[in-house]
Amino acid sequence: MSRKSVCLLLLLALTVSGCWDRIEIEERAYVLGMAIDLPKDNKMERKVTIAIPSVKGGATSGSSGGGSSKVQLNTFSAVAPTIYEAVMPMQNKLSKTLFFGHLKVLILSADCAGGSLAPWLDFFDRFANIPRAVMIAVCQGEADKTFKNAFSSEQLPPLYLYQLLMDTSKYGYAPHRNSNEILTYINEAGAGFLLPQIKVNKDNLEVAGSAVLKGNKMVGTLNQKETRGVLWLTGEVHGGAITLPAARGRNRLSFAIQSTKRMIKPHYKRDGINFELKIVVEGSLEEYFGNRIVLDTKTLAQIEEQLEDVVKGEIACAVEKLQSQYKTDAIGLGDYVRKWNPKRYHEAGAWNDYFAEKVKIEIPDLAVQVRRTGVLR
Repeated sequence: MSRKSVCLLLLLALTVSGCWDRIEIEERAYVLGMAIDLPKDNKMERKVTIAIPSVKGGATSGSSGGGSSKVQLNTFSAVAPTIYEAVMPMQNKLSKTLFFGHLKVLILSADCAGGSLAPWLDFFDRFANIPRAVMIAVCQGEADKTFKNAFSSEQLPPLYLYQLLMDTSKYGYAPHRNSNEILTYINEAGAGFLLPQIKVNKDNLEVAGSAVLKGNKMVGTLNQKETRGVLWLTGEVHGGAITLPAARGRNRLSFAIQSTKRMIKPHYKRDGINFELKIVVEGSLEEYFGNRIVLDTKTLAQIEEQLEDVVKGEIACAVEKLQSQYKTDAIGLGDYVRKWNPKRYHEAGAWNDYFAEKVKIEIPDLAVQVRRTGVLR
């Protein structure tokens, strides 16, 4: 090998070193949750709270030489005009480098959501280390209390809260929303949006429906039934239960939702747009109190009809509230029109006003199908 080749290889070796900027795992402080509030004395600033776990080792009583580690959650707060500026003094209190790559939840107080959301979320759009799968929610009251009021058995409230939001979205009681979805909505100047809403109780947390956004501002809330009414229309109900009450001779039963299908077809007219939806819900009977034989074809058809009435009622309540009270398209019908008929969308002007006055939602074909009635031994 010639001298020139050797020199070239030595120069290349200096440029391909792969570990020059590594940071050991023990040198990082992993932020699992972040909460943002409005300070009571200064509405122009932001109160930022971060939650960081720390592991403490100790001997286990009764063990034969093994050890156990107890995870403790530490929270730090700071007030500053921007989120990034609030993070700096918290970093100065730690001997480890803050790392946001494992951030799981972002909680905004209702006061924050009541103003323009874009300034609050700009940091999460620009900061490269923050993943786009961060679950985002609105909290009734102070957001930082969500890290303190979880069940006492939960060592890491941010992870508990993350799983809580994931599970409730599967059951149709709240929408599944992450930072990527809300940032996309803001960047595309969407008309309406739903965010899950958290209620802080004395010793636990509860996902209580959803917060309704009109443009970039929160304008109101929907309870769990109304939220599911919207999610029926968006095709986001993937589980949960429908219960028929025991009234007027009807027997109580619980229907487990296993799958849903939704198809949408717009009819463009001169005086507005009629959206015709087809919804198919499949599931099984999981619990039944009564003396009727559910295997009977006529009885099963009556049960399916009663379940369809429940679904139609939830949808009707949700649509009425969005069109009459909030005047915001949190269903996403405007996005559908903008995608498939942009000319008509631009002719409509302010879409939320158009949605409230000239959009009709019809569901001529709604079917609830009981696929299984359970096994009796």
